[in-house]
Amino acid sequence: MPDLLLVELLKQGNIERWNEWRKEHPGESPELNETDLHGLSLIGADFNRANLSGADLSTSDLRNASMEYANLVGCNLNQATLSNAHLHGADLSGCQLHAAHMDSADLSATNLMDADLIDADLHGANLNSATTTGALLGGANLRDAVITPEQIQSTRSPDDIP
Repeated sequence: MPDLLLVELLKQGNIERWNEWRKEHPGESPELNETDLHGLSLIGADFNRANLSGADLSTSDLRNASMEYANLVGCNLNQATLSNAHLHGADLSGCQLHAAHMDSADLSATNLMDADLIDADLHGANLNSATTTGALLGGANLRDAVITPEQIQSTRSPDDIP
């Protein structure tokens, strides 16, 4: 269950205090699953190892956020801004990232299995060692992205959706 005081810090946009709390409690992994954080300014927030599964972060500004090894399974990040975000090792399986702005994001070693990246901007993103099996990449901008042909071949087309 999400800690309501921590959620309130985020909803108030008090990222500085949130990040201080994270430094004061380095061994804790915040439980923010199913939390509604859509449309918030979360620039530079420390979500490393946080549980955000099923959370709504659509249209949120997560530029320069640190989300390494975070659980984002089934999360809604549609139209979110994740430019220069650090997501190394994060689990984004089944995540909605439709039209997300992820330019220059570090997505290395992430799990993007069955994620919806249709029309996402991945310009310059690092997808080295990312699992992309079943991901939807139709219309995604992959210019200058670090991604292998094998990773692209393992994705699905929007036409494959029943």
